[in-house]
Amino acid sequence: MIEQQKRGRLQLLLLAAVFFGPVLIAWLLYDPTGSRPAGDTTAHGELLTPVRLVPDANLRVAREDQDSPYPGRWTLVHTGEGACGETCRQALYETRQVRKALGKEDRRVQRILFLSSDAPLDPAVAGEHPSLLVFAADHALAHKFVTAAAPDDAGDIYLVDPLGNLIMRFPAGTGMKGIHRDLKKLLTISQIG
Repeated sequence: MIEQQKRGRLQLLLLAAVFFGPVLIAWLLYDPTGSRPAGDTTAHGELLTPVRLVPDANLRVAREDQDSPYPGRWTLVHTGEGACGETCRQALYETRQVRKALGKEDRRVQRILFLSSDAPLDPAVAGEHPSLLVFAADHALAHKFVTAAAPDDAGDIYLVDPLGNLIMRFPAGTGMKGIHRDLKKLLTISQIG
């Protein structure tokens, strides 16, 4: 009789472990205490809140009839001077490589450089980035974007969604892998652009 009771208790404990074990393991992995390191996140860019509609993104006009460069594609935007110093060149290189690394998804992404000075873009730099859209500082769109993105640090890269919303900022030094991971994730889950 005592042997049967021991076996019954053991079976009950095993049955409870089968049902409650996965819940306990999931709870431990979730770490509700919040003791994870602050850098242990999936986003490498900084979400901009509130999200702002960028200037000249006119959503009342069909995409094919728009003169705005934003709607319809994800856009990596950088602001810089025409002379394009080392920080500017590095940011342009990184966005070009990120776009290439997207493979067949690269058609969904474009790159824009808004110049913040009157000097035209250095022809050598322009030659290295043939698909880069460049807007001079005196262009109304460039001025409006620079104003909307303020405060802007040298080397920051911005992400505009296909609907014309300025949604994310990648601070200087974020790195190509971080930008690529965030953008790849957005392209995977996005039904637009």
